[in-house]
Amino acid sequence: MTLPTDDSQTAAASLEAAINDALNQHSRGNLVQAEKQYRAVLVKAPKHAVALHYLGVIALQTNNADQAIELISQSIVQAPDYADAYSNLANAYQAKGRFKDAAESLEKTLELTDAATSPNPEIRANLGNAYAQLSNFQSAAVNYQRAIAIGREQSRELPEVHRNLANAWLQLGRPGKALNSITEANRLLPGNIAIQLTMANILPETGRQEEAIACYQEILKRNNNSPQVHTNLANVLRHTGDLSQAFSHYNQAIELDPAFDEAYYNRAVAHMDNGDLTASREDASRAIELNPVYGKAHGLIASLENAASESNLGLNALQEAFAQRDLPPEQKMHLAFALGKSLEGAKQYDKAFAYYRLANTLRRKAIYYDEEEELTFFTNLKQTITPASVQSGSPIQKRENNKIRPVFILGMPRSGTTLVEQILASHPEVHAAGEVSYLSQSISGELKTPNGIDYTADLEHATAASISRIADNYLTQLGKNTHESRVITDKLPMNFFHVGLIKMAFPDATVIHCQRNPLDTCLSIYKNFFAAQGHNYSYDLAELARYYARYQDLMRYWQKTMPGFMYELSYEALVKNQEEESKKLIEASGLDWHADCLDFHETKRQVLTLSATQVRQPMYNKSVEFWRNYETGLTPIIEILGKR
Repeated sequence: MTLPTDDSQTAAASLEAAINDALNQHSRGNLVQAEKQYRAVLVKAPKHAVALHYLGVIALQTNNADQAIELISQSIVQAPDYADAYSNLANAYQAKGRFKDAAESLEKTLELTDAATSPNPEIRANLGNAYAQLSNFQSAAVNYQRAIAIGREQSRELPEVHRNLANAWLQLGRPGKALNSITEANRLLPGNIAIQLTMANILPETGRQEEAIACYQEILKRNNNSPQVHTNLANVLRHTGDLSQAFSHYNQAIELDPAFDEAYYNRAVAHMDNGDLTASREDASRAIELNPVYGKAHGLIASLENAASESNLGLNALQEAFAQRDLPPEQKMHLAFALGKSLEGAKQYDKAFAYYRLANTLRRKAIYYDEEEELTFFTNLKQTITPASVQSGSPIQKRENNKIRPVFILGMPRSGTTLVEQILASHPEVHAAGEVSYLSQSISGELKTPNGIDYTADLEHATAASISRIADNYLTQLGKNTHESRVITDKLPMNFFHVGLIKMAFPDATVIHCQRNPLDTCLSIYKNFFAAQGHNYSYDLAELARYYARYQDLMRYWQKTMPGFMYELSYEALVKNQEEESKKLIEASGLDWHADCLDFHETKRQVLTLSATQVRQPMYNKSVEFWRNYETGLTPIIEILGKR
C-alpha cells in the first residue's frame, strides 16, 4: 500500500524510517519499544494507517482485544483496501467471540487478496475456524479444503487444518470423510496428541469403539490429568456396555475438575441409561448450576420431568437460559429442543412446536444432507436385491450349529423398537445387545461403499462366499455380547435398509419390523436431537416426510420380495393388547412364553436410546395419536404422506 505522505519530503522520509524501525522492533519481539515508536509516528501523523494497524496488533498480543478492534478499525478507515488490517481485525474479533464479524473481516481480506500471486492458506483456515464457531460447518469445510489445496500448491502441508476439517465433517454427519481427514492429519504429524484425540473422538462414529478406547487409553498414558479425555473415554465405554469402567472415568474427570459441567451431564446420561433417574437428575442439575445455558442438561431434566408427569419445574430456568444474548447456535438449538419438551409437558403445544421448529431449523443449517444421494440408495436397493439375487447370494451352507441366533428389530426411529427389545430382553433366554452397528461394519468391510452408505454396486458382484464372510464377521462381533445367551437382539432401527442382505446372510433369521402411526413417528423424530449419525433427514418437515415415504416404499418392496420373512408388529396394537401381542412377539422370535415379558419395565439393564425413561414405566397409550396436538404444525408432513 502507499504510505501517507507529507508536504515535506524530509518529513516523509523521517516517518518512513520511524515506521520501518518500529516494524523491525516489533518483528524482533520488542513490543514495548515498538509501541513507543508507533505512538511517536501517530503524534506526527495521527491518521497513519500502518502505525494504527500495528499498534492494534500489539494490543491484541497483550490481550487487549477491545483496544485492538478500535485501533485496527481506525486503520481501515484510513486505508479501506488494507488487507492485512482486515485479517488482524478478524483475529481480534475472534478473541472477543465475535465470530460473525471475524468471518466478514476475513471474507473482505480474501476479496482484497484473491488476485495475489501467493494466496495465504492461513486466511482460508482462519475463515474456516470462524464459520465452525458459527456452526456453519459446510462453509467451514469448504474453506479448510481450499486452505489445504493452496498449501499443497505451495508445497506446504497443514496437518492442523486437516484436523479441523475432520471435525467439520463429523459435525456435518459425514464420519467416513472425518476419518479420512484425521487419518491424513495423523500421517502428516504422527504422535500429535490433539490429532490423536480427534481420531479417538471420530472412531466411535464409524463403529470402531474398541479402537477408540485403545486410542484414549494411549493418550491417558501420556496425560492422565485431562478431564476431557476421561469423559470422552467414559462415553465410549458406556456405549459398549462397560458401565463400571465408564463411571470410574466420569468420577476421575470430576475429581480432576469439580467444575467440569460436561462430565456431570454425561454421568447423568449414564445414570438414566441404567435406570437410576434420581442420580441422573442430580448430576444434570449440577451441570446446570455450573453452566446455566447447558442445553443438553436442560433437555435431560425436561425428559425426566415428563416421564415422571411432574410440573416442569425447570421451565423458568430454561427460559432464563434461552434469553441470554449471543448464545452459540448449537447451544441455542439444544435449549430450544429442551423448551419444546418442557412446554409440551405443560401441554402448551403451540409454544412447544415453535421451539421445536426453531431447534430443527438451527440444526438443519449446521449439517450436510444430500437428499438425492439418499434417494439413490433407496432406488438402488430395489433394483439390485431381487428374489433371484437373494437366492444366489445366500450362503451355500446354513449355520445350523451356530450358538448365536440374532433377532433383528428394525423400523423407523421412534417406532417402538426400544419397547420391543425391552420386552424380549425380559425373557430369560434373551440378551439385548441394543443399537449395535456390527451389521453395517461387516457390510462395509466386505463391500465397497463409495459415499459411505450405498454398497449396491459391489453387491451385484458379490458371491455366496462374500455374503458368508459378512455373516461370520457379524456373528463374531455379536458373540462378544452373548453373556451365555443364545438369542441376541440387534435393535438398530436403520437396519431396515439391509433386510435384503439379512435374508441372504441369515435365511432363518428373525426380523421384527416395528410400525407406528406415520404422523406419530415423524412427530417424535422431529421433537428430538439425534446424537448418533445417520439422521440428517430429520430436521426439516418436508425432507422428513419424503424420507418416511421412501422407507414405506422400501418396506413394501421387502415384503413383496421376501414374503413372510419379516414379522410385522404394530405399536398401537401392542399398547392396546399388551399380553396378546407380546405372546405373538415371543412366538415369532422362536421362544416359549415367559410371564416376565409382561413386566418389562422391571427388567434391569442399560438402555442407550431416547426411550430410556419410557421403558422404565408400565405399558401406556398416551403417545397414541399424539400428533393431533400438533396437527397445524405438521401440515407439510400430512400433505406429503396423506395420512390423517
